[in-house]
Amino acid sequence: MFKSKQNFLIQDKEFLTTSAVILVCLLLLLAFPSENSAQNITKSFFFLVLLPVLYIKFILKKNLSEYGLNTNNKKSGIAWGVFGLAFSLAVFYSLINYTNLSANYVLPSYVINDFRFFLLYELTLVLFFLFINEFFWRGFVLFTLSKKLFWLSVPAQALIYLALAAITKTSLWQLTPYLILSVTSGIVAYKTKSIAFSIAAGMLFFIISDSYLIYILK
Repeated sequence: MFKSKQNFLIQDKEFLTTSAVILVCLLLLLAFPSENSAQNITKSFFFLVLLPVLYIKFILKKNLSEYGLNTNNKKSGIAWGVFGLAFSLAVFYSLINYTNLSANYVLPSYVINDFRFFLLYELTLVLFFLFINEFFWRGFVLFTLSKKLFWLSVPAQALIYLALAAITKTSLWQLTPYLILSVTSGIVAYKTKSIAFSIAAGMLFFIISDSYLIYILK
């Protein structure tokens, strides 16, 4: 009984410490301004990927696979990934057709006018930011919260992401794909215990949704 209570206290301490680290990462992200895309990329990678990785590896002394960097449960991963992709596309399609999203969601002109640049843009910049988002929000935040909140960790991390967007006064129109994925990728990651499938589904979502947007704009 004493051992069980001791383990519970250790888990509580780890949860509180990790929650504090998450908060510090977000505060540092907000505290350091970025004047251009390169600085924004560097800042995001450092505070949302590198710091959590160092904390997990050297403070918690845990494997990154516990935070979603694995391809376990391939069958359920593919099934949930397909579900996440289909649901994300359905939401995006509805928003395009029934809101002003198409007029407010901006893609770079060189991406719209040249298919080669479109592919390069999607497979480099979009994929990089997608990985950062998935690793931090689904891998680090969701899997930390899930230890106490269980399935409620999905809406919890999505609401924290929305709150951060509101604080930074980022255009919600421009963040629409990421807001959709904050829920659908959260479900995929929670059900599969992996961010590999949520990243794959998210990448396909961006390619298909951006392609559709370019198609209707032309």
